Amino acid sequence: MVGGGGAARSAVYALHKYMKASPIYIVNRDASEVAAVIASCASFDAQLVHVVSEEQAVQLEGCGAVVACVPDFAPQTPVEWVARRVIKVFLAKPHKGAWLEMAYHPKPYTTLAGLADRAGWELILGTEAMIYQGLEQDRYWTGRELEELPVRRVKETIAKALGHV
Repeated sequence: MVGGGGAARSAVYALHKYMKASPIYIVNRDASEVAAVIASCASFDAQLVHVVSEEQAVQLEGCGAVVACVPDFAPQTPVEWVARRVIKVFLAKPHKGAWLEMAYHPKPYTTLAGLADRAGWELILGTEAMIYQGLEQDRYWTGRELEELPVRRVKETIAKALGHV
């Protein structure tokens, strides 16, 4: 999991509860944000590991999935560069998995998504997450099943808005 905000907390919960992921590695530039994520997730007994260096990342097992919950900004500070290098270590491991990008604005194909794509990971862009989050909310509120919802129209509308049509 990459990040330290609200989306990161949700990602940790989903990875733990629905994917039974353990341990869950957290990569982020700000140690206090990671500490807050870990504290907020203490009630559900997940094994969370803050990965703080390339050396630590090299020693850890590869990931089956990565959820990136950070905006698409280039690293500027030394700690941001360390976090980027840690991500690259995980991407370079022999085991490849799925990269779920949560960012979608101003562009869904972020720099990190590009790194994951070039490293051979299956890529799921943030637009897909946004679309299916909205459809799931629609399903919840209306009781209609996914097959009854305008999935294709929603995807076409998003693609058009982003200039992909």
